[in-house]
Amino acid sequence: MAREYYKPTDIPRLFTKINKAGSTIYVAKFQADNKNYKRTLTSKKNESIKMLNDLLKQIKEDKPKAKTNDRKTFLSLKAEYIQDPKNMSLTQLFKDYMHVDGMKLSLKEQSTRISRFNKWILPALGKYQFKTIKYKHIQKLINDIDDAELLDRKTQTHIKSAISALYSYATKNEYFNNHNPAQFVEILPFDNHRNLPIDKDGVTRLFKAILELENKQYRLMFIFLMHGRRLKEVLNLEYKDIDFINQVHVIPAHKSKTKKTQMHMMTNLLNTQLNLHLLDKDIQNGYVFINPNTDLPYVDISRVFKKLKDTADITQNFQMTDFRHIIGTFVRKVCNLPLEDARDTLGHGSIKTTESFYEDRFSKTSKDTVQAVFNEVGVLDDK
Repeated sequence: MAREYYKPTDIPRLFTKINKAGSTIYVAKFQADNKNYKRTLTSKKNESIKMLNDLLKQIKEDKPKAKTNDRKTFLSLKAEYIQDPKNMSLTQLFKDYMHVDGMKLSLKEQSTRISRFNKWILPALGKYQFKTIKYKHIQKLINDIDDAELLDRKTQTHIKSAISALYSYATKNEYFNNHNPAQFVEILPFDNHRNLPIDKDGVTRLFKAILELENKQYRLMFIFLMHGRRLKEVLNLEYKDIDFINQVHVIPAHKSKTKKTQMHMMTNLLNTQLNLHLLDKDIQNGYVFINPNTDLPYVDISRVFKKLKDTADITQNFQMTDFRHIIGTFVRKVCNLPLEDARDTLGHGSIKTTESFYEDRFSKTSKDTVQAVFNEVGVLDDK
C-alpha cells in the first residue's frame, strides 16, 4: 500500500492530503499525551481550522521536556515553602497551596485559580508577606474592583473565597495562628435572579423545534437540556452514568457543580430518545455524545442552538442556561409545585436547611416535575 502524503499548510498542525476521489482533504496531525494524533477533517479550510481548535481544547498538547528534572524541582520547591513559612510571601503560600490542595482540583479549575490569583490578587496583595495582610487590604481590593465595576459582585465572592482558602490552608499547616482576614470582608448585595426571556408560546415553539431535529445525537443533547441539565453535564455524560434497567441517569459528585451525586428518574420521552440514540451505537462505553469529526466528546453546540432559535423564531436573548430557568419558572409560576421539586430537578445547592441533610441526592420527583412542565407546553409523553 502506498504511503499517504500529507502537505503542511500555513496553519500549524493542519495538513492536506488527496483522497481516493482526487479531492483535497484537511487533516489534523500532532502529538499529545505521548501519542501521535491524526484526524481527518473536511474539505473546507475555515471549518477544518475550527475543528482543529476544538480538538486541541480537548487534548493537552505535549510540551518540550525541560532540561532540568522537573519532578525534582517541583518537590524541592514544595519542600522549601513548607520548611520556611516564617517569611512566606502570599505568592509562595499560593504555590504551596496549589502543590497540595490544588492537586485535588480539575485541570480547568487549577487554571482558573491560577488566572484569578495572577490577574486580581497578586497585583494588589503580592507585595506583602502573607502574615502581614489584614482585613483592610482585602476589603480595599474588593472595594476597588466594585468601584471600577471590573467584576460583578458574584465574581467578587470568588476572589474573597480564593483568598480565604489560602489562609485556611495556612492555618491547617500551622503557618498561621490568627483569624482568617478574609472572613470579615463584605460583598455588597447582588441579585442573581434572571427572568425567563421567552413566554409560554416561545417555550412551546422551542421544544417543538428540538423534537423535530433530524440529527438524533443533537436532539438527545437538547432533550437533556430540556430536563434541566447543565450543558457540561450533558457533554460529559458517560454510559456508565446511565441505569437503563431502572431508567435513571446519574451525575457523579466529581461532575456535579454542587459536588454531590445526583440521580434523576428519566421521563418516558428521555428514555425513548436515549434508546433511539443507542440503536446507532455499536460500542456503548465511554462518552455518550461523540463528535464524528474528531472522535472526541463535543465541546460546543452553539451553532445548532442558534439554528434552533431561528427555527423557533426566538428573537429574545435566550441563552443555553435558560433551559434550566424554564424548569424553575414553570415550577414556581405555572405548575404550582413545591420549590423543593425545582431544587431537586435542577440539582441546586440552595434551600440550605433541607440541603444540609443530603449527602447524595436521588430526585424521585424530577421525572414528575419535568413532565408537568412538558404537559404545560404540549410535549407529548412518549410511551
